[in-house]
Amino acid sequence: MATIERRRFPRVEVELLGEMISANGEELPAAVDNISIGGIQLRCDAITALRMTPRGHLTSKGDRVDFDVRLQLDDGVSSTLSVRCRVIFCHRVAQHDYRMGLEFIDLDTERSGRVEQFIVDRLQWD
Repeated sequence: MATIERRRFPRVEVELLGEMISANGEELPAAVDNISIGGIQLRCDAITALRMTPRGHLTSKGDRVDFDVRLQLDDGVSSTLSVRCRVIFCHRVAQHDYRMGLEFIDLDTERSGRVEQFIVDRLQWD
């Protein structure tokens, strides 16, 4: 049986560095696996996932977990892009390996344009 794609925006596979900024200002490392105009998927360790989400891998969209993320885009404009994100899901894929699906929130025109141009540029490289 085929799976149904529920994403509103197509995603581009990437290998980017990122940081999640907790409510108390703690910066925690993460890797970005894919990006779309609507959000990103991060890869992080168990400690980071548990610090950033109140219920670890049980966290879902209904929990309303929001925080800032800094991405290293290297898009020619500026290497760093700071965005506000909301956790859509947090899945444990191995003992110390988590994936977090994050939706961009309050993305202004300038940041949205940078993300969109980054994705267009990536699609042209492939």
